[in-house]
Amino acid sequence: MAPADSVRWVRFQPEGLQFAPTAVDLAYGLSTGAVLYTNYKDCGVLTGDTVRIAHVDDVKTILGYLQSWSKVKRNPWSQGQQWAIGQLPHFSDYAIAW
Repeated sequence: MAPADSVRWVRFQPEGLQFAPTAVDLAYGLSTGAVLYTNYKDCGVLTGDTVRIAHVDDVKTILGYLQSWSKVKRNPWSQGQQWAIGQLPHFSDYAIAW
């Protein structure tokens, strides 16, 4: 479920459900059995900012960060994709952070 808001965030339930990595996950260097992928094109991120996926609480206080990778827009005029992906250890609330 993706609540409507002014920030890019997602709530996965039931809270705390964990994902053990498979042999294939481990072979590719992943430490969890699930990943979270999101586009942040319309979030107002500046071109030089570092984007990560944060684990947040109900009021969007950052509790920590996922192991994340992102594709950033290097030129302000670019219409290219902007996305972030992070290793998801368990269901909870997550948001784009920069």
